[in-house]
Amino acid sequence: MEISDDRILKELSIDGVSGSLISLADLIRKQKVGDFVYFRGLVEISNICSKNCYYCGLRKDNTKLRRYALSEDEAVAIGVSIYKSGISSLALQSGEVKSDRWVEKLVNIVKRIKEETKKIDEENGKQPEGAGITISFGELEKEHYEELFKAGAHRYLLRIETSDRELYEKKLHPVDKDHSFDTRLRCLEWLKEIGYQVGTGVMIGVPGQTIKHLLNDLKFFKSFDVDMVGMGPYIEHRDTPLFVWYRKEIEKKGFYRKAYELSVKMIAFARVILEDVNIVASTALQSIPGCENSLETGIIAGANVVMPVFTPSDFKKAYSIYENKNNLTVSQIAERIEKAGYTPVFDRWGDPVHYFERIKGQTAPV
Repeated sequence: MEISDDRILKELSIDGVSGSLISLADLIRKQKVGDFVYFRGLVEISNICSKNCYYCGLRKDNTKLRRYALSEDEAVAIGVSIYKSGISSLALQSGEVKSDRWVEKLVNIVKRIKEETKKIDEENGKQPEGAGITISFGELEKEHYEELFKAGAHRYLLRIETSDRELYEKKLHPVDKDHSFDTRLRCLEWLKEIGYQVGTGVMIGVPGQTIKHLLNDLKFFKSFDVDMVGMGPYIEHRDTPLFVWYRKEIEKKGFYRKAYELSVKMIAFARVILEDVNIVASTALQSIPGCENSLETGIIAGANVVMPVFTPSDFKKAYSIYENKNNLTVSQIAERIEKAGYTPVFDRWGDPVHYFERIKGQTAPV
């Protein structure tokens, strides 16, 4: 649906969230993707990262963080266990490491999960589709993306964090060869060329960001023709440069409330403008301090995907992109989705309608 820049900027500039905007987003959501909310069982494979992003607790220079990496067998066992529990779609995530050896491990994990979940289907007399697999491993080489795709992953989430080059390269990342806006864009292009369902997203409310930046983020989603959007409020990690630089602003009363309201508005505008994409109600949205019922509000605003975390309890706290992550259980999330008036779905992949419209001629798998 077309919506004017002036309308978007006006909504983003005022306090509170307009009921008319939420109602419009909900109407379009129900028309285009129904009232379903799809589950992805999330496994955070490793918090080891070669990047040094200014906002992220996993940054390589954070020496206070206890590092971990699940073994191949551990990651596969968790993925298969999630599938057996009735959640047919997985999300695998890790810090960014580009080495061939690391990617080979990731490929093996994806391949083995796919093969073992197909066997479960066969044993149960079902079409052997196996698990639907979303992956998020950062910027890799094109051949790495191709290997992961061939292994059985079919969705890739690579958040751009901001579509503004200056904000990306000067405020959120170091100025060096390892943190390039052009590289990020090129990776997104590669993912689309290979055939992935492609997702991206931004942080919302980060210091230095303006409502004009957010407007342009929405335009970027539209022009790039994304299939999935994953975005949420900026929540600080105290062992990062961004917190040190902007501590007074971040700790100022009302900072979280503003980030929360902007996030809800951005979800709603993304639903109105992009219509049939998948939109995640992020863990960050569920974790923002002082904002009750944030999950329900995100769902009502247009989000139709949730990702409960299945990372082993020994490592959950160590996957610390931001602080005080709120890890709700599957039953808690499902109960809150139903309370909001929507239908939790566990046994379908829930691929984005938009992807099949974009490539035309293919039928969405169950």
